[in-house]
Amino acid sequence: MRRRSQGRAPGPHPFVLALAPVILTAPIMRAGPIGVPAVIAATLAAAAPLGAGPFLHTLLRAGGVMILVGLGFLPWIGAVRAAALALRMTCLLTTCTVSFAWIDPQELSDSLVRHARVPYALVDVVGMSGRFVALMRRELDEMLGLLRVEARGRRLLWLLSVPRVVGPMLAASFRQADLTAIALETRGFASRDTRTTRRARPPHPGDLAALSAVVALAVALVLV
Repeated sequence: MRRRSQGRAPGPHPFVLALAPVILTAPIMRAGPIGVPAVIAATLAAAAPLGAGPFLHTLLRAGGVMILVGLGFLPWIGAVRAAALALRMTCLLTTCTVSFAWIDPQELSDSLVRHARVPYALVDVVGMSGRFVALMRRELDEMLGLLRVEARGRRLLWLLSVPRVVGPMLAASFRQADLTAIALETRGFASRDTRTTRRARPPHPGDLAALSAVVALAVALVLV
């Protein structure tokens, strides 16, 4: 999903946007038949400023999850419970999708480093985790293939030799990830041309009010 543009006025702090789905998950699963559709409507309304494409994407995802969950559980738990479960799962999906669509990844990472005191190397490694997982999978497949050749078809010997290479491979991969993160940070590398300028945003009273509103919504979903 397309992220919010640079020209749009900033919304809530990325910490608030990241915490909102976590806070609302348990209340949504316990909410009544009125609260869940209201949250779905509110999240879809929040997706509208993102543009027609992201809004339609969110709407199609919500409809697909509702249909799949409702029809999938219909033979097992009945129509009423299947519909309630489908609404709750759709609500969780739309809440997470829209919240994270409004988050600026660079602003979130810089805020984590500056205000949450998270080590920048850890933030960079997590941000590039998909690439490192692919590298680790490729190296692991190569090592396991060599072990199969050494075991010569003896599966027990192959299984016993796997821990011997997994530990060093993980240590080497994390070391490589840490060095790469430091090198990229030193060079100010990123997918945007403004990477050399930090975009950390300190929390403001309005962000605290937004977080309080999310907590109040969670309480209301449980009580109503």
